Amino acid sequence: MKRFCSFFLTPVLATVVLIQASSAQQVTRSAIANADHARSLNDSLLGLLAQYRNASPARQKVLQGELAEAVTNRSNLMSTLVAKDPQTALQFAFSQDLLDELAQEFPKSAHLFESRGVWTGQADVWVQDAPDMKSSKTTIKLKNGVDQFDVVFSGAAPKGIQCGSSLSVRGVRSGHTVAAESATVSLVQSAVASSPCSTTGNQNIAVLLVTFPGVTPSLTPASVYNIMFGSGNRSLDGYWREASYGKTSASGNVFGWYTLPTSYTCDQYANIQTAAIAAAGSSVNFPSYSRIYIIFPMPAGCTYGGVGTMGCTTITSAAGSSTASVAWLVADYLTSYDQGVEMAAHEGGHNMGLNHSESRGFGSTTPLGGLGVAGSINEYGDYFSPMGYYNLGHYAAQQKYQLGWLSTSNVQTVQSSGSFTLSPYEWNTAGVQALKVQRGTGINDWLWLEYRQPYGNYDTTLSPQVFGGPMIRYVDSITGTYTNLLNFTPADSSWRNPALTSGQTWVDPYTNVSLAVSGATSNGVTVNVNYNAPTCTSANPIVIASPSNPTVTPGAAANYSVTISNADSAGCSPSTFSVSSSQPSGWAASISSTVISLNPGASTIVNLTEVPPMGTLPGTYAVAAIAARGAQSVMGPANCSVLATPPPISVALTLNGSTFQTRSIVSNTATVTAGATMVAGAAVTFSMTKPDGSTASGTGTTLNGQAVWSYKLGPKDPSGTYTIKSTAVYKTQSAVASTSFQVQ
Repeated sequence: MKRFCSFFLTPVLATVVLIQASSAQQVTRSAIANADHARSLNDSLLGLLAQYRNASPARQKVLQGELAEAVTNRSNLMSTLVAKDPQTALQFAFSQDLLDELAQEFPKSAHLFESRGVWTGQADVWVQDAPDMKSSKTTIKLKNGVDQFDVVFSGAAPKGIQCGSSLSVRGVRSGHTVAAESATVSLVQSAVASSPCSTTGNQNIAVLLVTFPGVTPSLTPASVYNIMFGSGNRSLDGYWREASYGKTSASGNVFGWYTLPTSYTCDQYANIQTAAIAAAGSSVNFPSYSRIYIIFPMPAGCTYGGVGTMGCTTITSAAGSSTASVAWLVADYLTSYDQGVEMAAHEGGHNMGLNHSESRGFGSTTPLGGLGVAGSINEYGDYFSPMGYYNLGHYAAQQKYQLGWLSTSNVQTVQSSGSFTLSPYEWNTAGVQALKVQRGTGINDWLWLEYRQPYGNYDTTLSPQVFGGPMIRYVDSITGTYTNLLNFTPADSSWRNPALTSGQTWVDPYTNVSLAVSGATSNGVTVNVNYNAPTCTSANPIVIASPSNPTVTPGAAANYSVTISNADSAGCSPSTFSVSSSQPSGWAASISSTVISLNPGASTIVNLTEVPPMGTLPGTYAVAAIAARGAQSVMGPANCSVLATPPPISVALTLNGSTFQTRSIVSNTATVTAGATMVAGAAVTFSMTKPDGSTASGTGTTLNGQAVWSYKLGPKDPSGTYTIKSTAVYKTQSAVASTSFQVQ
């Protein structure tokens, strides 16, 4: 099976996505509704489970139908939550011990319950963009042996994930989707890391032109060749040569047009690839190419203009297996050279591991908000890198550094006051072309500055305002694998004039850094960076309680580890937090430390114990740890699922006879029940005492309430009375039964 890590690009005009209060409130309302629904279904299932365990066999048969419906309803909701609201799914998933218990008790329904675990394998990534460029869908797949499933993160996906990454996720799985609560990612020696897909050097490209039966192509092979490799106009080769300072180029051949045996829909790009490679047959020696572009007419209803693998994958052709990236381009959007180059550079950027270039705004009065504030993000809002909305500007500084086009000597890290000169971004120079400025003392957020000038064939197409001072992009915990362009003329919402121009000074109102720009000429620009005494920016503490939903019975303790972090900036003094808890009325709670002192950026763990009182009805209850400092009070939510106090277990011991001869088999069956319910998963120990005082023993675990131990009487076993004792242990309960038999 071929594996694809793909990005979808549509040619429709980009529109800014505003993350406003109303949107955030809507998300909150949706999350609250999901939580209420999940709690209701958990309560219903746990309540029915309590009835079932205490019912007569006749009543249990009636309840089985209600239980089956409750399990199905909850399974459907969990599948939806895991895929669309992973945070709520993680909060309301049952604990592993309860899941094991339910699977043993209702084996025919075991597949309907979620599972907890750690899954490790090789990652694939897709990003699909809506036709109006207002939203996108990111799909991450993990191949775990023969199994393959989607991974959805409750927070940001880990940095560095792309095709060929080794990904390990811990979380909750429902069906073919995992809600990940934590993950680790590393690159392996695979298609991504292998030398054929290096981001420097010549990129040997095979361009396959394919069409569908009855469809006349709108492009000539010569025009496509000029878009990709031409020298008399702008081309992908020209763009990469100029933007990389000669470190990367493109060459290759255009093959086709080939008519495929059938037509394909928009989302069948994998099938188009297979058919295109087959159509090229022996005409193309695919192992000699590190990049493949497939160009085809727009299928009916198609909503994208291009698709690109994120990194390289395995290509199977008549010449054998090879390693290459793949890009799919819709021919209808290549009718002009510049647009064709823009599309090829965008998908080619994905092929080399680049993600989208976003804009990130904070209103009409400030270019940058407080620490940790997301602002308004438009995934394609950067008009100065082709990884944003269509343009012919050079890739952003972080992107060039990622590709190896800017070296460490070209990027200067700034963490103290000083005056710094940036050379024009288009020059092939050993000088500094990007500043990485720390946003305040002790803060792990960064401002990347680059200075564009109208040199060459590509940056000359940009809005002239950016030639008057540095463009600035922001990196913090929200940025992820994207780049975030800031607007230093925030009153202008066009995002065409974002530079901090000569003569301007920006003072960060949230940290102790300021930037002043002077001397912007065609040869460079001077940026004065100043760090005043560290300022204190107070932030709410971070409170996380784990596990998310343990299972207990009334009167038993649920134990949580609560991590409390001081999120203040480095300029703040240590803070004292009072720690308390929230739980249903009547519950007993205890905390290992009710007062803690933390330095800025420091964390500690306190232990929280919650005990539901006797008589608590079965259900999933909300609890929380609370850290407070003055008027600040932050809650770390969790749940506690309470099962009904189980009826005491009993064990009955039966034999396959009362009198036995030597060399016969004595079969001992222990039946463990709790009320009228057969108990699955009870540990049973069998102990047999012979007439001469010698003993024999065996163990078993109940399946459908029964465990069996068989003993073969030997010729030397004595005659007389044998005593059998069985001891059953289930959770905290135990029961004993005994019987005897005769050997003649």
